[in-house]
Amino acid sequence: MLLVYLGLVQILRTIWRVLREPEMRAIVSLTVVTLALGTIFYHNIEQWGWVDSFYFSVITLTTVGYGDLAPTSAWSKLFTVLYIILGLGILTGFITSLGTQLLREREERGGALRHRLHGETTDETKETDPS
Repeated sequence: MLLVYLGLVQILRTIWRVLREPEMRAIVSLTVVTLALGTIFYHNIEQWGWVDSFYFSVITLTTVGYGDLAPTSAWSKLFTVLYIILGLGILTGFITSLGTQLLREREERGGALRHRLHGETTDETKETDPS
């Protein structure tokens, strides 16, 4: 449980750092707007509660699709098709950007650790080194 907590803390810290970059702010904004639009649409058209509407929006865009909720009207079905086509790309871009940043930070930390463990030289070593 502690490892899960620490992993979530690291992801949240990374998101916070990444939000300083203009490109990432744009993709996060697009993701939030996309999820909000889906949530509002399903809440108003399907008459689902806010939680169910948000849940369906996320489940749909992540292509999990449990099948416990489904659009019933023709307009909802048509909206869902367009929502998937447009929203999937946006959500994929967000997840890819976040994953790339997490890997970059992990590599930087690993490189710094390797440098400290193996690559450090002292001033004395530099002076006696014949090369």
